[in-house]
Amino acid sequence: MADNRERVQIKLAMQELAKCPTAETYARLRSWFVTCPAYDPYREELRDLERLIEVGNVAAAAQALDGALARLLLSPRAHELAAQVARSTGDTQRAEREHRTARACVEGILATGDGSRDQPYQVLYAADEQDVLRFLGLPQGSQHLHHVGDLHLDQIKVAVGVEVWFDVTVPYHRQTPASVLEQLEDALRDPE
Repeated sequence: MADNRERVQIKLAMQELAKCPTAETYARLRSWFVTCPAYDPYREELRDLERLIEVGNVAAAAQALDGALARLLLSPRAHELAAQVARSTGDTQRAEREHRTARACVEGILATGDGSRDQPYQVLYAADEQDVLRFLGLPQGSQHLHHVGDLHLDQIKVAVGVEVWFDVTVPYHRQTPASVLEQLEDALRDPE
């Protein structure tokens, strides 16, 4: 994944994001993640972790989180789940730290735009949209994907006349690896 120097830089940038979540700090971390081969914006890990916590399997959730947090470092939901697990095990200090990190991740996303079509929030993971809406106290509304030039924007209508826009260009392009697309195209070609 990352060499030691990169790990130190990422750790320092995460500390900076936690202290002062700015668009620049978030962008620096985001740019590292989008180039990382392990980055997968549509992983099922968050849903799997939520299920483990829901059924009370805290030990399995803690173990899964240990392996997943490096890949989900900028995911607000991953840190909220880590906070839940820490609270369940009585580790209040870690719970508070994870909650602050989750909040910093959301504030980093919010710093990337204003949620309008012209300045949409930039997200890394599919779940980030829901996390931002929850943080803002807005309901999950109808969702529509728009292709605007080279951008892919999600428009979420949260109330009559109220919408929030997200730039999902990066996750959109990572949703299906090129090799899978090539295999699908080969399979669909008419044999002549």
